[in-house]
Amino acid sequence: ETPSQKEFCQIESGQEVEVGDFRVSALALNHPQGSLAFRIKEDGEGGKETSLVWATDTEHPADMQQDPLVNFAQGADLLIYDAMFTPEDYPRYQGWGHSTWLYGTKLAREAQVGELVLAHLNPDYDDRRIAEMEKRARREFSSTRFARDNLVIKV
Repeated sequence: ETPSQKEFCQIESGQEVEVGDFRVSALALNHPQGSLAFRIKEDGEGGKETSLVWATDTEHPADMQQDPLVNFAQGADLLIYDAMFTPEDYPRYQGWGHSTWLYGTKLAREAQVGELVLAHLNPDYDDRRIAEMEKRARREFSSTRFARDNLVIKV
């Protein structure tokens, strides 16, 4: 029903495809129904690469050294990460395929990303709880914000 022309392509974990001026690579994530993270890269001025990593619908491993996202997100300008649960609530939902804001901040620091946006938030959490989570997350990784309706980020 939309007038734009769409083109679809299949991408598997470990692959990289070109989409216009962008290079898109994928990484399999830990989610019961399967999920992929995407790294979208563009060569900027002076050959400097600009990149963002989108990694939602994923559950973190017990040991960060076992997390392939650390290498996949390494040096990204922006990391968008799953923060469905608080660290306190997570044990009740372990195995559901979602992570915490705390792990997201640790991942961002370890991967040396420029900015972290925590997304895929629990719909049971009200605005007050989300604001408190954001404060706590910023104490762990200062370049953190939570996704919100109409949020626009220039990369």
